[in-house]
Amino acid sequence: MRDWNERKRDIDELYEELLSIAEVINKERKERERLKLNEKEYRVFKLLKSHLTDKTDDTELVNAVKEIMERVDSITFHRWFEKSEVVQEVERSILLYLIEKMSGKFDDITTTKNEIVRFLVNQAEKEAKTKNWKN
Repeated sequence: MRDWNERKRDIDELYEELLSIAEVINKERKERERLKLNEKEYRVFKLLKSHLTDKTDDTELVNAVKEIMERVDSITFHRWFEKSEVVQEVERSILLYLIEKMSGKFDDITTTKNEIVRFLVNQAEKEAKTKNWKN
């Protein structure tokens, strides 16, 4: 049986870990608000930023995110992820944008595109489950 000091140390470590997580969440919320992005846009922003090799300012990335999301929103609908041709169209649209507007700025355009599409599909699946649950 563990003694009180060990349990207290574990509690203190857990508290510090939770505090640091809360600080990261708060920092990201403030950044998202500063950039004027919603949660989904902010996640795409972070994905793009994680693959940058070229120095690009946040304004350019925010504009890229907005344009990518406009393209995606124009071809998607409720449960779009169930239609392989729509998923392919989303993939194509994102890839074309990255090639046309941001070529040479990423470590791997295909990986960047795949991660964005995977996130958008997962998000759409969550939204569909939430919507079905509410109905």
